[in-house]
Amino acid sequence: MTREGDNHDTDNLSWHSVRLPEGCALVRKHSFEYTTAANLYDLDLYEHQDGSWHAIALPRGGSRVIIYGSNVVDTAQMAIQVVVDKIRREGLEAWDEPTVTEEDATDEEAVNEEAVNDPEGC
Repeated sequence: MTREGDNHDTDNLSWHSVRLPEGCALVRKHSFEYTTAANLYDLDLYEHQDGSWHAIALPRGGSRVIIYGSNVVDTAQMAIQVVVDKIRREGLEAWDEPTVTEEDATDEEAVNEEAVNDPEGC
């Protein structure tokens, strides 16, 4: 049973024509998950009152926060495509921490051993 005023379908609302005070904006947000072979991204698509769109994506988890974003464009598809293309081109795989080589590990162990043997650094 639906009561009057309970319609939550925002597509039927004329939110595009809501009058706002000067300097204010009303933006609708759509959320997606974008999955690559190596990572999961939270991708948010924003629809502006004037019909323009932009999107941003952030990797979920990990030690780095990298924000991938589109410029403001005419279509939702274009905004998402810009972000997906940036992730393909500049994804976390390109920013992964360098791996520690066996030689680096040996050097670090030697430094740690020196610190134990000479705790005051003398």
